[in-house]
Amino acid sequence: FEISHGWTGVFQASALVFFAYTGFESIVKLSEETKSPERTIPKGLILAIVVSILLYVTVAVSAVSVMGWERLSTSDAPFADLAFFAFGSNAFILLTKPINDCLYECSKVSLCCFIFFTICIEPYFIVILLQ
Repeated sequence: FEISHGWTGVFQASALVFFAYTGFESIVKLSEETKSPERTIPKGLILAIVVSILLYVTVAVSAVSVMGWERLSTSDAPFADLAFFAFGSNAFILLTKPINDCLYECSKVSLCCFIFFTICIEPYFIVILLQ
């Protein structure tokens, strides 16, 4: 087991992971609206965190398996280098269309979630604060 940047690197990564999980407390805010929240909310939080951790670890292990940590640590754009390493000089052509489509669809979903939250949930919190 090797820590390339020592414990300083571990703490810097921990801060990044902490900010990656902000927003999970929003789940708890709606506990009054769920059936049996004492059972459902902890199960949902744990499941969401486990899925997120699995995705992070899968991407990290895949990237390190393909290129090695030495190459990735010196790269300014590790995912671009990973794509170039895996697909060759055609990586830009192969990945541009699917990534643009994905970003477009994700932005639509994100906008819908923001509108839903603003219209439906924010007034609920104002009513709770006024009570």
